[in-house]
Amino acid sequence: SDPPPSEMDTFVLNAYSLATLIPWRPLSRAAGWLHDLRLPPWARPPLLGLYARALGISLADAAPAELRAYESAGALFARRLRPD
Repeated sequence: SDPPPSEMDTFVLNAYSLATLIPWRPLSRAAGWLHDLRLPPWARPPLLGLYARALGISLADAAPAELRAYESAGALFARRLRPD
């Protein structure tokens, strides 16, 4: 007969079962909407700064390097880099 499932097998099965319950399509649409949402200039530094820190985005090589210049998180994510 088959050996009993290991703790790792049980963990993977439970994680897979949980992942099937998450409504991925609406979450993806909401993330896309937030990604493209135009922010007012006063809100850009704090919100985009949080976004940049969370994703490890460095503005050292960005052109422009000021967060206020990016209208959305998507614009920051797809930023141009300064020429070397």
